[in-house]
Amino acid sequence: MQKAIDKLKELAESHQSLADKLENGELAGYEEDSETRRETLIRTWRYWSQCLFIAAWLLENEVKTEND
Repeated sequence: MQKAIDKLKELAESHQSLADKLENGELAGYEEDSETRRETLIRTWRYWSQCLFIAAWLLENEVKTEND
């Protein structure tokens, strides 16, 4: 179970990093995309990141409950 939790957190951090890089203009290949598209991608990656963090948190709490 801990592997799944760690992977969810890793994916969440990766999505956060992608959103940060795109927002800061550090992600190559998106320079010519419209501002609306870039904003949509940033919001989507941040939303997905939060979903992954919540899933990891839920699994961690489930493991703690089972161990109590």
